[in-house]
Amino acid sequence: MTNSQVESSAVGSVKNVLNDTGYIDASDIKERDKFPIWDGHILVRSSDTTEKKDMIHYKIPVQVKGITSLDTNLKYPIEVNDLKKFLNDDGVLYFVVFVKNQRNSRENEIFYIDLLPDNIKKILKNKETQQTIDVPLKKLPSQQEELVNLVFNFGLNRSKQSHLISCENISITDFDKICLHYASPFKITQTDILLNFEGYCYGYKNDIPYPFMEVPKGGISQISRIPQKISINGVDFFEYFKLKQNVNSLSIVLNNNIEIIHNINDEKTKCYFLLKGTLSNYIKSAKFLLDVHKNGCFYIGEHKNEISFDIKNITELEEKFAYFGTLKEALDKSGVSEDIELSTFNEKDLKNTSFLINAFVYGNDLELKSTQKGLVVNFYILGKTITCLAYHTENGKYHFSKFPMTGIATTDRNGKKIKIPPFLMLKKEHLKNSLNIHFLHFLDEIKKYPISEDYLDIVNSFLLELLNAYDEVQKEDILNTSENIAKWLVETTTDKQSSIIYHLNFFQCKIRKQQDLLETEKDYLYNLSEKSDKILFKCVASILLKEQDRAKRFFYKLPMEEQNQILNFPINQLWKDLSNG
Repeated sequence: MTNSQVESSAVGSVKNVLNDTGYIDASDIKERDKFPIWDGHILVRSSDTTEKKDMIHYKIPVQVKGITSLDTNLKYPIEVNDLKKFLNDDGVLYFVVFVKNQRNSRENEIFYIDLLPDNIKKILKNKETQQTIDVPLKKLPSQQEELVNLVFNFGLNRSKQSHLISCENISITDFDKICLHYASPFKITQTDILLNFEGYCYGYKNDIPYPFMEVPKGGISQISRIPQKISINGVDFFEYFKLKQNVNSLSIVLNNNIEIIHNINDEKTKCYFLLKGTLSNYIKSAKFLLDVHKNGCFYIGEHKNEISFDIKNITELEEKFAYFGTLKEALDKSGVSEDIELSTFNEKDLKNTSFLINAFVYGNDLELKSTQKGLVVNFYILGKTITCLAYHTENGKYHFSKFPMTGIATTDRNGKKIKIPPFLMLKKEHLKNSLNIHFLHFLDEIKKYPISEDYLDIVNSFLLELLNAYDEVQKEDILNTSENIAKWLVETTTDKQSSIIYHLNFFQCKIRKQQDLLETEKDYLYNLSEKSDKILFKCVASILLKEQDRAKRFFYKLPMEEQNQILNFPINQLWKDLSNG
């Protein structure tokens, strides 16, 4: 195809698509137009049933380019000189048509670039000395209503940005009001506008509109969450902010714990900072406020916001920033990877965190009411536990260290010293709300030690502690770890009686995960409940088969010691659930 044929097909595609809407008259778009950068205008009407001049809402300049190959990154090169001319003319609706079929222009693929003045300024920024700039393309909507809304809003924003005045030196708090503007000839709801339109947020100062920010489709849910980066001196702090407007004030909410309130009437700015959210977010917000106080400004997108506000006690903020930063260091050194919530932080938590900081940041030895040489100690913070090891020192105090997930501990079993991973010493109270015990590594560590039936029995005892912990807190990672360990015990043991115990515990895990037992597993339990020579096994098998009456009969045949085992082992929780059901 010749260039003129490509151009003719491209213009035909655009004219057909726009004219088909009934709201847009594209007859003025010319082929081989004499003007180098404009191909004519389109007229946008407020109704599809009239051609009266007084019903014309917008007259929009357009440019149409035809191409026979499409850049894989969907970008199109535009000359910088053309962009500057478009800017002086208050923008242009720029079409790029991928010509697939010269004879049938409706098969062509149409893209567009909404070259509004504010967009052109962003495209040209730091690139004005280049000859061309590759600009991203957008696919032209195929739905007519969506296409009409796109053109209407281009016309609206072009009129708002006519003779664009920069707002780089205007703070958000300088605006008298902030509004979102949309145009459509159709009846649409506020929800439609918020979720389905692209648009601009304009700030008004002395009735002059400033395009404060461009908001992408679906980005203005409830008109509060605005996706614009918040930064200071080139350092990004937050990815979005929330904007709240009351009768006499405008508020910027950052990170859900900072609220900067500008009172429009008396031009006073107040800042509120709450002990809220996670520890990392609190530290981040405190650092942001200290940097704002130091620099006197912050940026929303590219817009500088000069602001001086009184934080009631900047010294107190500096102290809190230092304290919570030190707490973060203590948590890291004690093995905590979870970002803790601060919303319920109280005096008791403050006391316990002071102990933790002394032990892990400053390395101080602490006094404990104990005479043991070494012991496992829990720090309780915000309803969670941080499990540590404490060793008796020559000064009569205890030195603390992170609880080891690797290494070797020893325990006595049947008169033998058995080597075990240290975490097998932990009990339910250490496991159920732990911040620094990482369950997913348990099985890999367990597998590293010499296998014996005594060792497997120790692992099984730990499994019961895990199940007891799960029954209190219902944490999925505890149950997954329990199931993996139980399955490994079944596959590893060679002792017949131990195998029965490990099978029963594996079935417990499956039932807790609300998984149906396989038919072979049910046969195993039926066989056990009928033929085992141990009443204890018959009782447990009946519970797992959900045979309440049968389990009761076996239970009352057990000696008191074995009845207590049933009542104290995790199987009792499944029996309670069966009784309640």
